[in-house]
Amino acid sequence: MKPLKHPLVLFALFLLFCMILTSCELLDVQTAGGAPASTKTETTEKGEQTDMTTARQAETTAAPATTEAPATTEAAPVVPPVYEIPTDQVEPLSGTIMTKSNTFKVMTNYKGAVIDLTEIPYDTVTITRNADVSEMGYAFLTALPEKDKIPSYATGYSKVIWDENETATLAVPDDARYLYVYYLDAGKSYLPSSIVFTNTTVPTTFTVASWNIGHFSMGRNKNSAIPDDNYATEKPKFDSYVNSLGADVLILNEYSALFTPSHDARELFRQYASPFEGEQRNYSCNALYAKFPLKNVTLRNFACNTPDTVLHTTAIKATDYYYITGELTVGGKAVTIVALHLAFHDNLNPDTVCTNQMDELIATFADTERVIILGDWNAYRAEYYERFAEAGYTVGNDGSFLTCTGSKTGGLEWPVDNIIVKGVTMTDFRAVNTSLSDHVAVAATITLK
Repeated sequence: MKPLKHPLVLFALFLLFCMILTSCELLDVQTAGGAPASTKTETTEKGEQTDMTTARQAETTAAPATTEAPATTEAAPVVPPVYEIPTDQVEPLSGTIMTKSNTFKVMTNYKGAVIDLTEIPYDTVTITRNADVSEMGYAFLTALPEKDKIPSYATGYSKVIWDENETATLAVPDDARYLYVYYLDAGKSYLPSSIVFTNTTVPTTFTVASWNIGHFSMGRNKNSAIPDDNYATEKPKFDSYVNSLGADVLILNEYSALFTPSHDARELFRQYASPFEGEQRNYSCNALYAKFPLKNVTLRNFACNTPDTVLHTTAIKATDYYYITGELTVGGKAVTIVALHLAFHDNLNPDTVCTNQMDELIATFADTERVIILGDWNAYRAEYYERFAEAGYTVGNDGSFLTCTGSKTGGLEWPVDNIIVKGVTMTDFRAVNTSLSDHVAVAATITLK
């Protein structure tokens, strides 16, 4: 190799190159941290929804720096932890969604309001009742209501829900486009005193419970049997028992939409932000309640019972029984919740009507990493659960916990209520005694691995 010529010249060129490189780096730092472009938001006297949405966009999205900096240096959208809609920016509609005929009618002196959720990236909303009224109404819609047409309700809503409590905390359904709010008192309507949106973080440890409530009639009737006159004495009993379960996720079997003929059953479960009530098919009706937002909630039929399978009476068929699935996101991980009520046949040993449904569940969720399955399994023989243990599940009730009142002794006879999990840790499985139904609830603590 030849010796270098003019070393001082080369060294000077090297210093000049370093100075240019350093200047470029400083320039990049300064432009990336420059002041954002100003954003102007105008609001009309009516405070229309489009203006509110524009203000929301300005609040939640950082404007890019006015430089030629690479896209990777632009600030990511920022979502504040809490967003409250000023009620004076919510434009009322002339009309209301009627609770009886369930149609939208334009009426004098009645007003509701819809809030466009398109640019509001939150999963939970808390509505606070106006102090001047005695009750409030709310529902999620997939489209704006039209005159004399049944509203297009989002998943989990089939009508306007009326609430006498001061606040209602609700999970925003995936398919919800609008939040409808309506307050009525003595023929006058009012907007809520506050509407606050938040995002809920699911803890890595939470409690699940399952209870067959027997249609509030000890399982004797398919509909509520509690008279209105007994509401004041019976509701506190149910409130106390539900609270004693401490459940973040609660499954209800043999659910009835009415607690008494004049009181919605949801009054017992107001602490849950994410309700889903399934169909009532004879005695089978499942409900799924959660304090955390549930995604992709779906009612599913058992494929193994596509043809009607007659059970021990002609009134009860395997097709009456179904299950509900939903998803929780915990620490970025999906957890599938399965709320079920299985069919049965008294005269079969083994009961293939029940076990076929069990085998279908195992096959359906074979590739699902984290699953929590709970409800009334109608498994009168505890050995039926062994198929889940063989498939890698943890079984809460191995037959040690009797949860259903039988006809032979009048006491608890069968281990039919259970919680079975895969991919999560289950501890503290327990049965919680009660005389409010012919079933007692089972509960457990769930922790993500």
